[in-house]
Order: sequence, then structure tokens, then C-alpha cells
Amino acid sequence: MTVDELTTCASGFSISGFGTPYFSNVLEQGILTNIGHLSGQSLKEVARGFIFSMRGSKTLHQVLLPRLRPIMSEFTISELGYMLYSYHQVGYLPKQFSSEAESICKKRLMENGDEVSLQEIALMVKVFCTTRSAHRDFHKLLETTILMRMPELRENLKILNAIGLKFEESGLCSIDTLKALKKEVFQVEVEE
Repeated sequence: MTVDELTTCASGFSISGFGTPYFSNVLEQGILTNIGHLSGQSLKEVARGFIFSMRGSKTLHQVLLPRLRPIMSEFTISELGYMLYSYHQVGYLPKQFSSEAESICKKRLMENGDEVSLQEIALMVKVFCTTRSAHRDFHKLLETTILMRMPELRENLKILNAIGLKFEESGLCSIDTLKALKKEVFQVEVEE
């Protein structure tokens, strides 16, 4: 099997969740054995298959991280969120890596905040509040983005509720933002 075929096979089975744990382990071992031969695109596919799906072992996470960091800016905000969350879940979240992910997300919010989808904003809230890996200035930017996008959020009560709940659970937003979110949810519910 060529490296590309192995990557395609491993990623496909991992993303779909098909196959036994033994089969997944065999595929992962094949990836680990050939890690030095993977192209940037193949690394992205392996990340999608094993990291984003949270089906990769801690060892695979550790081996892939130094290879993924140079291409992190090529991932979408959602992919960065899934990656960060997966590393948190396996118990291996180096500060430098989480800072780089935060920096990329922050830059995209600052440059293209209006183009970031509401789902991506909700994912950032979930991931950065769960991992507790972002600095306060990032959370302030996230809060400001959310407040500026409130008219859109009013149209999607599910996302608005998810953001408010995660902020409330984590305590990682200002009281004023939390009050504003609760007020909006209440107003939308009363209007309906």
C-alpha cells in the first residue's frame, strides 16, 4: 500500500467510525510508521481522520503536533477548534500550540469578523471555554464579536442559548455580556 492509499484508507475509516478498534489501531500504526513520508495534504487528511474525530491515540496526537503546527494557518476556524478540543480531550495540550490556535482565530476574527459564521463563533466559545486555554483579551474580542452580531444571533435561538450557557458554565465572560445574552434570549422568547 502506498502512503497516499494508506492515508486515504485510514482517514476514511476513522472519519466514518467503521472498523474494529484493532483495525483502527493497525491503520494508526501504519500512519505512525510512515509519518515522515506524508505530504502536507496527507497530514491534513490524517488530522481530519484521527484528530478531529477524536479517534487517534495520545501517541498519534503527540507525533502529529510538530508536523501540524507549520500548516495550522491552512485549517479553518472549525478545524482548529476540533483540533484544540481533541488535544485537550487526550490530555496533551501544550501552551504554545493553544496560543498559536488562539492567535490564528483572533486574527481571523479581527480581520473578517463579519464573515465568521455563527456556528464557528459558537464552536470557538465552546472550545476556548472548555479548554480554558485562551487569554482574556481573546475572550473580550469574542464577546465583542458576539455582541456586534446579536441581530443575527436573535434569528438563531439555539446558537444564542448555546453561547450563553457555555459562558455561564465557564465563567469566562463579563457579567455585562452574560446579562446581555440572557436579555436577548428572554426578549426573543417573549416575542414568540
